[in-house]
Amino acid sequence: MHTPVNDRLDRLEAEIASLRSGNRRLRLACAAIGLAAASSFALAAGDLRARVFDVLTAERLQIVDNEGKTLVNIGSDGDGGTVFVQNAEGTTVFAAFADESGRGMSQHSDEHGATRITLGSDADGGQLSLFNTSASRSYAIGVETDGSGYSVLYDANGNPRLAQSVDSDGGVLSIFNVANAPVIQMYADEEARGLLAVNGSLEGAQGIVLGSDIDGGSLAIYNANGVNALWAYVTEAGRGVLTTNDAEGQTRVSIGADDDGGSLYLANNDDASVVGLFVNKNGRGAAILRDEHGADRMSLLVDNDGGAFYLVNKSGSHVVESYASPEGDGLLILSDRDARTRLESIGSQAAGTLRFWDDTNRENPVRILDSTTEPDAE
Repeated sequence: MHTPVNDRLDRLEAEIASLRSGNRRLRLACAAIGLAAASSFALAAGDLRARVFDVLTAERLQIVDNEGKTLVNIGSDGDGGTVFVQNAEGTTVFAAFADESGRGMSQHSDEHGATRITLGSDADGGQLSLFNTSASRSYAIGVETDGSGYSVLYDANGNPRLAQSVDSDGGVLSIFNVANAPVIQMYADEEARGLLAVNGSLEGAQGIVLGSDIDGGSLAIYNANGVNALWAYVTEAGRGVLTTNDAEGQTRVSIGADDDGGSLYLANNDDASVVGLFVNKNGRGAAILRDEHGADRMSLLVDNDGGAFYLVNKSGSHVVESYASPEGDGLLILSDRDARTRLESIGSQAAGTLRFWDDTNRENPVRILDSTTEPDAE
């Protein structure tokens, strides 16, 4: 609840207390005036029960019971008219008067004179407050400075615990903790969508926000410093994404989906993606390891023949390749820094073969070992 609301309610209580004090003086004055008025009416009017007055003018009017106890005082003060009603014990249980600004106010009290309800107004509009038996405010409704309404529920000690209000975007509901900090807030955002904020500390620092945007729902989790540590949302294509961030809010893990399927990416502290797990366009799994700058260095893939493994040097050349042949045999290829094949190992049911190439005869590799022949048969 905003501080101006409390200020206005406190002023209302102060004005009521001032009028109650003035009421005691009024009762004494009314007693004297009542005696004089009674004598005058008796002498001048005779039996009042037989008379009807069109207009009765008096500075003070006191109504008593058949025992002479004052029950109603009607009078005025510097701000305007006043009405005080007492019970049979002489305790004021109702008061109505004009405040110093010329606005009407009323107070309802229990049998002991303790305030239980106040009705009043200020420059913004009307106000109503309910009080408990400890004289602490328990409930209040009123009008904000912008003309919108508010209501507040308080604990037994008069501390706000639940507040309802309105802002330019829609309704607002706030729940407060024992430190009077808002820990749960529900409201409409500027796009007219609903938001739920669960704050994550005694002081009310941001903890969790549930909301939505044009694409769908979203979830944001914040760390103790108010930095976004996890974010789940829906992409423009309607797919879900989950990102986890470091202490400064930089994305380090991203789990999502694209046209081909799911994906997982890990980033280093320089925001370079260094690990990627995803589904390729053929619906097959792939794993990529990258260097600190995000350049591919190792790949695990699947092709039409089976699994495949690739190593890339810092120049981007493939220097190690391992995969299955169309016949289902295993192949291992070692290349030089410029990706020129230098050594090839082939395994098959018929024979295992180890071959190498040099620059003098690229078309006819030299077979240095074949499991079907002796090593020196060439």
